[in-house]
Amino acid sequence: MGSPAEVGDAAHQKAKVQSEMLWTVTNAIAGVPKPKLREALELNERMFGDKDSPFQLRHTIADGLLHGRLPPCPWCGCKALEQEGGQIKCAGFVDGSTPCAFKQAAAPPLPAIATSTIAGSPYQDSTSY
Repeated sequence: MGSPAEVGDAAHQKAKVQSEMLWTVTNAIAGVPKPKLREALELNERMFGDKDSPFQLRHTIADGLLHGRLPPCPWCGCKALEQEGGQIKCAGFVDGSTPCAFKQAAAPPLPAIATSTIAGSPYQDSTSY
């Protein structure tokens, strides 16, 4: 087993690679129109807001492509779990305007549903989104 510095370096490198992949995918689907992004998120049962920007929608799709589809939140039932690094948190609401406070370490996700929404991109043959 390595020293704490070596373990930290490996974790840092892994996070850096994942971040670069996320930005690569987000940029690769930059030309997809907002209605098609919303369609892909709806097909994969992902919660999003009416006021979410195309960038936010692309980022959510890219996260799904890289990490898979997450299950509904065990606390509020919303399909609004998001993975940030090694942590999963809920962006949904428990009741009305009360935000859900669910957080946990990342776990294996569910497979995503493929769609032709990103046809023409280098990721069109992916099994996610």
